[in-house]
Formats: sequence, structure tokens, C-alpha cells
Amino acid sequence: MQSGRPVPRPPQRSRKPQQNDDSRDYNTVRWRDGGQLGSDPRKKFVRRATEVSSGREGVLKHMSDPPLPGERYVNKGRQVRRQRFYDEALFMRQVSGSTGILSVWDIDDAHGAAPRWYAMPRARLLADVFGDASTVLDVVTHITALARTLAALAEQGIYHRDIKPANLFWYDGAPVLADFGIAAFAHRPAGLTRVGDKVRPANFMAPEMRSINGKDRGERADVYSLARPFSSWPTPVAVRTRRTGHIGWMRRSSASRPSVAGTPCSPWGMCWRPLPSTGLLTG
Repeated sequence: MQSGRPVPRPPQRSRKPQQNDDSRDYNTVRWRDGGQLGSDPRKKFVRRATEVSSGREGVLKHMSDPPLPGERYVNKGRQVRRQRFYDEALFMRQVSGSTGILSVWDIDDAHGAAPRWYAMPRARLLADVFGDASTVLDVVTHITALARTLAALAEQGIYHRDIKPANLFWYDGAPVLADFGIAAFAHRPAGLTRVGDKVRPANFMAPEMRSINGKDRGERADVYSLARPFSSWPTPVAVRTRRTGHIGWMRRSSASRPSVAGTPCSPWGMCWRPLPSTGLLTG
């Protein structure tokens, strides 16, 4: 039988203060923040920035959750994420200037082996370099250059493990790799992600890397992932129409757009282009 008196609730635990990313100050002593690069809400820590001394514009990649003043306990997942960033930043500085890897202009030197940020030039996505005038040879040439870079890294026991169009760039007249955030580095344990974690992204991931078991370093995964962008880039293929026999490029793309003759592309993104050598319109 209830007495009608309210039952007292147990005292509530106060929540740990968390850093509000929207109010975070991304300015550094040497770089002035210019706002987020892109609109992905998961990438607020990748910022446009201007160097104070020279005025040159670049990109700063910050640690997503840097240590806070007075921080005592840090769970294992956060420790792993932070160590990944330290390894990435120090590696990028070490190989800066190497063929096929995006240069690093500057790095946080106030925290020793635990840098909070590093600065890069603002490069174009490699996918944006391919236009209507691009050929299959252009695509293969650039992919071959990246494959040579991956092979050179593999000889040193380093595997990128996150090859996707968003990490392939064009800088200083050549294709380059960036974002080694989940790479496997030589002389370190293979499981940079925790056992059972997935190495993203799924649509560019080699089958054997869909779930890390702590032993796989990704020796073959980079080869598989590098080939995958062919299916997402607008790759031109030489074809001949049955009706007219005219020869042209059939370009597969992710979005429909008008052809040279003004005829819309097919619903699945196949577009006709004339071969430069013939000047004939096909379709």
C-alpha cells in the first residue's frame, strides 16, 4: 500500500564537461584560423588557415579531441585516437617533400612528440583534375604514380589503409597521398585500431580489412583500394556507335550532365563525347 509520499530519487551524477567543438579556438601562434574546410560535420578539425608571418593560405589539421587542462582519466579509445594523430603528424613531417606525399609546411612544436596540429598546402582533389579532355591514359598515369608511392612506402613497412578519392590530391603538378590517420607504420603494432574495429571506408575497403584482428597490416589492401576509385571517377572509354559507326568517348560519371551535342546523358551517367582526333559527334 502506497503512502502517497513522493519517492526520493537517487542523486544524479554530474556529467563530465565536454569540449564544445563549435566554440573551440583553432587559432595558433603562427596560423590564423579561416573556418572549416568543407561542410562535413565530422571534419570540423580540418581548417582553412593563413600563416601570420607570410600571409600564405593553407590547411591546418588539428587533433579532433586534444587533451584538456585538468584532464585525469582518458579511456583507451581516446588514447588510441590521439596516438594515431601523433603518429600521423610526425610521419607527415618526416616524409615532407617526398615524391607522391602531400608536403607539410608547419607543425606544432610546443608539445614535443605529441603535436596538436600540422599545416599543409591547400591541394585540389585528384578527381577534380579529370575533365572532358582527360583520357584513359591520364587516369592510368596518375594512378601508376600513386602506386609507385605506395610501393616505396611498403618497402619501409608503411601501409596507408585509407585509400579513397577524398585522400588523393593534386599538388604541384603531380598526384599525392594525404591523411595517414589510420596507417600502419613500421616498428609499431599492426593494430592501430582496436581489435574488431573496422578500417573505413567500406566501399573502398579490401575484403580482408573489413575487420582488423590485430595482425593484418594492410599489405595488399592498399592495392585493392587504389583500384576502386576507377569506378567512381568519370573514366572515359573509346566506343563506336552501332547506328552511325562514329567513334567517341563514353564517359561514366556519378551525375548526369549534357553532352557536347546538347543531348542529356543517360540516367545512369553515360555521356557521349567526340574523339579529339575525329571531331565527329556521336550519340
